[in-house]
Amino acid sequence: MLRGPRDMLTSRYFFRAFGQPLSDDGVPWKAVRSRKKSRARARKLGPDRFVVEGSPAMLKIYEWYRKKLLLRPNVLFVKYENMIQGFRGWLASLTEYLELDVPADSYARLLQEDHFGIQDEDVYSHKRQVQAGDHKRKLKPETIALLNNQFREVLAALNYPE
Repeated sequence: MLRGPRDMLTSRYFFRAFGQPLSDDGVPWKAVRSRKKSRARARKLGPDRFVVEGSPAMLKIYEWYRKKLLLRPNVLFVKYENMIQGFRGWLASLTEYLELDVPADSYARLLQEDHFGIQDEDVYSHKRQVQAGDHKRKLKPETIALLNNQFREVLAALNYPE
């Protein structure tokens, strides 16, 4: 399962800038210090500069998925966006592909666990908001244009509109 790269970069910004826990509960002090530096840097950069700086590394990851996994006969590619926008259909495609015979009560319980309808965004929460196309709401048009150009082949291969 993949999430669109532009939303993935946007989500990464908000996690680094606001959502990553800074607590030292069971976390080595060096990791806490590193997280604090990462948070300060992300906030200083802002979402647009942060995603532009992170996009080359993200592109390499998505290119690997596209070249190594996408067209393999034993791989089912499913989108995060399909899961959050139509969980029932997403789950049906997954269980069908895997040839799983899920008992009706278990299937019904899975459908009840669909918790993708978050009303208000909370930048400090791990589940900040659950909506496709967040990059359109958070990034400048020129940043989106740059990402669309940079990820053009990936977006086409994964059937994401520009």
